[in-house]
Amino acid sequence: MRWIFRIVAGLVLAAIALGALATVLLVEPDPLLPDSPPPTRAEIETARAAAERLRAATAPGAAPHTLILEPGQVAALARLAERAVPGARSEAVLEEGALTLRGSVPLRLIGMGPWVNVSVRVPDFGGAPRLGRVAVGRIQLEPAAALALGRAALRARFGERAARRLDSVSRLTTRPVAAMLRVGPAEAAAAVLGVDDLAPYEQAVRAAATAEPNTSLASLLREPLHLAADRATAADAPGREMAAALVALGRLCGTHGLRYGFGELLPQGVMARPVPLAETPCGGAGLHGRADLARRFLTAAALEAIGRHHTLGRFEPVRTGAALTGPDARFFDPSHLVAQRSGRALAVRLLDSPADALQGLAGRIEGEDSVIPALAGLPPPMTIQTFRDTLGGPRDPRFAALVSEIDDRIARLPIHAVLP
Repeated sequence: MRWIFRIVAGLVLAAIALGALATVLLVEPDPLLPDSPPPTRAEIETARAAAERLRAATAPGAAPHTLILEPGQVAALARLAERAVPGARSEAVLEEGALTLRGSVPLRLIGMGPWVNVSVRVPDFGGAPRLGRVAVGRIQLEPAAALALGRAALRARFGERAARRLDSVSRLTTRPVAAMLRVGPAEAAAAVLGVDDLAPYEQAVRAAATAEPNTSLASLLREPLHLAADRATAADAPGREMAAALVALGRLCGTHGLRYGFGELLPQGVMARPVPLAETPCGGAGLHGRADLARRFLTAAALEAIGRHHTLGRFEPVRTGAALTGPDARFFDPSHLVAQRSGRALAVRLLDSPADALQGLAGRIEGEDSVIPALAGLPPPMTIQTFRDTLGGPRDPRFAALVSEIDDRIARLPIHAVLP
C-alpha cells in the first residue's frame, strides 16, 4: 500500500509546484494601474448607454452600420467592468491605430500577490476581430489563442449569443478622438469551419508531399494556398477558404500537441484519428533545414485562423500556443520566435487580403525565403538563466528590440510587399 501514498504525495507535490510556478508567472506585487475612485453614476450611465447601442447594432434584423464611440464612452465601458470584481482597476486608451486595454485584479482574498495584471492591445482590423500583444502577468500569450480563449469564456459565461456579438464587429478603426466600429448581425454559420471544409486542402497537402517528399515547407504551402485562392474567388466568405487551408496545414503538419487537439477544436462531430508524428505527410519538410521550425510556423498560422473562426469546442488542446512566444521551462531559441511570428504574419496577410489578390500572393511563395527571414545575426539558443541575464524578459527593452528586429525582417519578405 505504500506505493499508493507515494503516488498521492507525488501528485500533491506536483500540484504545489504548479501552483508556485503560476504564482511566480501570473501574480505581481504591484498593480499595473494606480488606485482610482469607483465609477461615478455618470460613468455608469454612459457605459450602459454605449452597451445598449452595441446590443441594438448586433440584434437580429439590424442593418450593418458604423458605430462611433468617443474616448469617454470607451473608458466608461472599461470602468464598468470594475464593478464585477471589488478592488479591480481598468483603463482603456485610444491611440492612432490601436485600442489598449489594461486591468489589475487584486488577490487579497487568498493572501497572495496581490495583483494579476492584464494588458491587451487591439490593433485596427478589417474582416474579423484580432488581437495584438496580450500579456497576463509576466507571460505573453499567442494573440490568436488568447482570442479563442476569450470566445470560449464568453460562451461558457454568457452563451453562444455573446460570442456571436464579438464576431459582429467586422472592422475597427481607432483614432485618439474616437473608435469607429463596423457592426452588424453576426453570421455564425459563415464563420464555422468543419471537417468537410478541411478535406480538399488536406488532399492538396498530401498530393504535394507525395510529389516532392522531404522538400522545403514552401513547396507544400503553394498547392493548398493556390487552391484556396481559386475557391475564394467564387466564395461568399473568401477568408474562410484561406482559413480552412491554414487549419488543414496545421492539423497535418503542425506541432504534435496541437494536431492531437484538433478533434476538440473542430465542431461537427469527432475529427478523423489525428496523424501520428511519424506518419505526417509533411515528413522532413522544414524551414532552414529544420522540421521543428516548419511545425511552429504552421501551428502559429493555424492558430491565427482558429482565432478568427468558431472552431473551439473545448479550449484545453490549445495549451501549445502559450509556449510559442518565447522562453519555456528549459531554454529559449530565437529561431522559434522567428518561425512563430513568420507563420502568424503569413496568416494575417492572407486572411486580410481581398479574394482577387490571393492568387498573386500565393504565387509569391517561390522558396522558403519568401515566407521566413534568415536567422543570421540572431542570438543562439540559450538556457532560461542566460535568457534572463541577456534579454531580461517579455517586458524588457532588450527583448522588445529582438522582437522588433525579427518583425522588421519579416516585413521585408516578398509575401508582405505591397501589391501592384
